Amino acid sequence: MRLIPYIFFNGNCREALDFYVAAGLGTVEHVMKSDDGESGTWVMNARLVGDGFELLASDAAEAEAMQGCAMTLFLDDQAKAKSLLAALDGAGQASLERQFWGDDFGFCTDPFGVRWQINCGAS
Repeated sequence: MRLIPYIFFNGNCREALDFYVAAGLGTVEHVMKSDDGESGTWVMNARLVGDGFELLASDAAEAEAMQGCAMTLFLDDQAKAKSLLAALDGAGQASLERQFWGDDFGFCTDPFGVRWQINCGAS
């Protein structure tokens, strides 16, 4: 069994996928589009694959920003963790800080309302 997150966007799924690719999360391996005339060309289904994770996404007319959960990434490379957090941070204020459990941790909300947490094993 695998758990694969599926994120819904309100008409800007393709823009979000391009943002995630530019941030260094991975590559888009599949995009199925729909042109229904009403909403224009929306993404019906997309798949982003990165190092150790997979994400599915699409547009949905009633999509709201994520609440009550976060996408959490665990890394071993502190430079990569800092870079990824900075790239995902929509406000430009996130930082990776040493925590009481011994790892470096940071969190942010990206420009699309998706919450991210980055945990990096202390070196």
